[in-house]
Amino acid sequence: NAYIDFGQIYINNIRTNSMGFVVNDQIKTILGAQNYELIYNPSPTGNASNMAFIAVRGLDFQAIARKARFISDNSIAVNNTNEGTWGLGIPLYNLNANAAFFAKKYTNTVGTVKDGLGYDIAVSTDGYGEDSQGNPKTTSIIVIDGAMSKHGEEVNYYTGLRNIDSYFKANGVIGFNENEIYIKADSLLFAANAEIAIGQLPGALYNCPAGVDSCAKEVVPINNFAKKDDVLASIAFMLDGKGELFIIPGLEAVGGTPQSNYLSFKSNFEFNTLSSTDLSNESKKGSFISLSNTDSNGTTTKTSSFNLNKMQGHLGLNGKIHMQKDSVVIDNQVQFNHKALAGGQGTAFRTEVALSPTSTMQKVADIAITGGAMRSTLGITPR
Repeated sequence: NAYIDFGQIYINNIRTNSMGFVVNDQIKTILGAQNYELIYNPSPTGNASNMAFIAVRGLDFQAIARKARFISDNSIAVNNTNEGTWGLGIPLYNLNANAAFFAKKYTNTVGTVKDGLGYDIAVSTDGYGEDSQGNPKTTSIIVIDGAMSKHGEEVNYYTGLRNIDSYFKANGVIGFNENEIYIKADSLLFAANAEIAIGQLPGALYNCPAGVDSCAKEVVPINNFAKKDDVLASIAFMLDGKGELFIIPGLEAVGGTPQSNYLSFKSNFEFNTLSSTDLSNESKKGSFISLSNTDSNGTTTKTSSFNLNKMQGHLGLNGKIHMQKDSVVIDNQVQFNHKALAGGQGTAFRTEVALSPTSTMQKVADIAITGGAMRSTLGITPR
């Protein structure tokens, strides 16, 4: 059965310029923080300000959608068949959040000063844990195949990111322009660590091997997500900078059709500039992405990784999401050196490539992309 526990939710008015937020060991390591409690100022100024405040502690949502469908609009005929077998799982474990809201002015794209909703948000999740009864909990994003197995039960294959330790911190303003929602982040930090895995869900029956019609019924361990058997690799990253997001709802133009209507968005993200001292310090990774793998022979364990460190520059992202009756299509365009494409000089995207074959980081090369765009189209059609 689906399980949700909202934990403790506190709503109040506060006046402060100092607040604390506790993170776990994984996030502390990624951030390079000295302490588990991160102290920050939620106020829009250096002085204490009046704010509406919402705090969430210990939210827990452990459920998956065993069957899922795309529904573009209510004109589609009712489908009462159950041929679909794919599903989606987004369980959350120990979600904690601080959210402060206040009045704040901003300047829109045509230079007009407007009133907006200021915000300061900090959110974290834990990747894996167990409650007092030994029941496992996880934060994951997984796609599930619930087709029937040789045992006559759902096979419950899964693939995706599991055991996600994450931390998100942003402050800025939310406003409304003529045909769009405007979200600006004067500072934005997103850090996470997760496992890329493929296997069967805990509690499922192991499926028979290919070509075998019958086999013994063996249950996948209930603590399977605590084991490394299904893990292909681990991914960790930290993105630190500022950005803007424009959300543009689909607008029915003259002669428009459902096929020409879509949700579009435009955004840009600028990495924080590193000082010359940090750029020359190999222990300072700045904004980075790391793919790692752990090997063990039973007595010793070694971790190797591929890393993109000290990412700098200004990226733009334009996208369109089109929901059709049996699929979803996502068109994306990533712009390197966003300001240059917009008519300014801009800053080239650049990063360091580093390898860590023996847990010691070794710089290999520098990569610079001076401009241009990368386009992609992704279509998802469930079976």
